[in-house]
Amino acid sequence: MLIFLSTFGGSKLKILLTVIVRHVATCNSVKKQINTNHNQQIKFAIIYFETGVKIKLFLKKYGNWNKRQTKHLKPHQIMSESYSIINTDFVLKNEASILISDLSIQRGYGVFDFFRTINNKPVFLEDHLDRFFYSASKMQLDQHLNRIEIKQFVHQLIEKNNISDSGIRITLTGGYSEDGYSLAKPNLLITQSAFTFNTDIFNKGIKLITFNHQRQLPSVKTIDYLMAIHLQPFIKSQNADDVLYHHENEITECPRSNFFMVNEKDEILTPSKNILKGITRKNILSFSDLDVKETVVTLKDIKTAKEAFITSTTKNVLPVFEIDGKTIGDGKPGRITSEIYKMVCKMKEG
Repeated sequence: MLIFLSTFGGSKLKILLTVIVRHVATCNSVKKQINTNHNQQIKFAIIYFETGVKIKLFLKKYGNWNKRQTKHLKPHQIMSESYSIINTDFVLKNEASILISDLSIQRGYGVFDFFRTINNKPVFLEDHLDRFFYSASKMQLDQHLNRIEIKQFVHQLIEKNNISDSGIRITLTGGYSEDGYSLAKPNLLITQSAFTFNTDIFNKGIKLITFNHQRQLPSVKTIDYLMAIHLQPFIKSQNADDVLYHHENEITECPRSNFFMVNEKDEILTPSKNILKGITRKNILSFSDLDVKETVVTLKDIKTAKEAFITSTTKNVLPVFEIDGKTIGDGKPGRITSEIYKMVCKMKEG
């Protein structure tokens, strides 16, 4: 193994060099730490494997850089890069990949879950892991990591990337199938991206258009969003923001959020079946001082709604101002919706 270091002059400096190597083919990723005293500042490294594979590495750098010395370097060599996890390997996000034989690509087969971090702390992690393992079980995807191990990897990723406010997605695929149809050993992917909740969206609200559709395996959080993406042109043509599914006259859900309405008795109703049970929804149902009921909600019911809102990890609580062109209430955030919004925000950020 040959390591080539391109260096630049400077004062004597002790540098902790963390070399992280991309996961290559069937080889395990290589991690090596080098402690060295050097009279030059190390800026870039390239490592050549005996296999002939050339891999760019980035270094954790200490000390000030001279702009004149580094002006020829590309941005990705200077800026810190974030990591993802593939199975048990940490890889640079822009180099993370799986093979095209994976069933997630060949057949759209896989499950995932998504949660936020606020100040580097996961929000409702246990709830999300409960649903993730439930989804994996229902899709007959064998986990090669247990709950404790996944939590350890999540916390390591948070520490390594240091993205204070973010979204983390855990995906489990159908694996590398020999015939493109049969289940194989799943691949586990954990990715993290910056995400900051936009408080302005609450007062802007949302417009929904109803559509007759029932998702397959509705209680499972799969990677299948075929209908939701297919309907994007239709949603825009109706001057709406999202679609509200219904089936056999019963309201179910939006593609990425749960639906609630407030009736004339100030009862808060949410569909009880044929839905994905969201984590924000679950926590709203747990509020003891709210009159929330899981029940059948019909197309007729929403026409007389005083208030309506949707809930999700990324939206928290978002008022619905219009459904199928009909204004809900006075077209502004309702009293009950506003109260629930404050309660959810406090719970997540507290």
